[in-house]
Parts: sequence; structure tokens; C-alpha cells
Amino acid sequence: MFSLIREFEYWDDRNKVRFFSSAAGLLFAFGWWLFIDSAVYVSSQNDSMVVPPQLFLLGVAASLSLLIIVCIDISVIREDEFTYHGDAKEFYQLRAIFWFALLLLLFCLICSIYVLVHIYSHHNGIHGKIPDRVYPGVALFIQNCCIFVATWLLRYARSEED
Repeated sequence: MFSLIREFEYWDDRNKVRFFSSAAGLLFAFGWWLFIDSAVYVSSQNDSMVVPPQLFLLGVAASLSLLIIVCIDISVIREDEFTYHGDAKEFYQLRAIFWFALLLLLFCLICSIYVLVHIYSHHNGIHGKIPDRVYPGVALFIQNCCIFVATWLLRYARSEED
């Protein structure tokens, strides 16, 4: 795995950004497509429990954290307050925003695992409605995993000069 990463370091920045951005976009689109497909499939099969609209918030929050993590300059995380080229107040604010977005992303991933296991796998349901299929829970988990991986692919694609 590490030899593969070393191979990408020899690419010029333009090809590296193109490759990783395309891969991240495909993962992001596949995750959302899969979850929306599961919601439509369950509603068309007259399942006893349709996908609750609240579960879409996990994907929205994960997508928002992707944008925040990718937009923040990585030198904020790598450098200390004395070598950072900006203001010290800005340094701590950007670090706090970065860690908030990272925790939000991990929270969405953990919540999708909880939804998959507790609501769909154990057939506990929501408000007394028991789901017939596990597909929406699996799709939600895969969606959040795809967004998580897409976040770090985009983060790796950006160099410090961007």
C-alpha cells in the first residue's frame, strides 16, 4: 500500500489532482445514488417502514464536513503557531473548525453503523414500525463510508500550495 502511495508522489500535481478528484467524485456520487436508490426501492415495494427523512441528514452532514475539511489549508494542521504564516487567532479558529468537521464526519459514520445494526439488522424499527429489508441500512452505511473515503482522497489531492 505504501509503495502505491509513493508512486503517486512522483506524479505531477495536475495529474494527481485530476485522478484523486475524479475518484472522490465517483465515490461521493455512488454513495448518494445508492442511498437514494434504497429509499426509492423500499417505498416502491410497500415496505412497512419507509426510509425516514431524518436519515438523509447523516449524508448531508457528512457532505458538509467533506467540504469543510477540503477547504481548510492543511498547513494549519501540520505547522505550529510559530511557523504558521497567518494570525494566531486565525490559526486556532481554523484548527477548531477542522476538528469539528472531522468529528462530525466520524459521528455520521458511527451513527450510520448504529442505524444499520440497531434499526435494520435487529429489526427494532422506529416508532413501532419494523423494516422488512436491511438494504436502506446497508446503503446508508456504504454512503457514509464513500463520503469518508472521498474526503481523504480530496484532502490528499490538494497540495500545500493550493
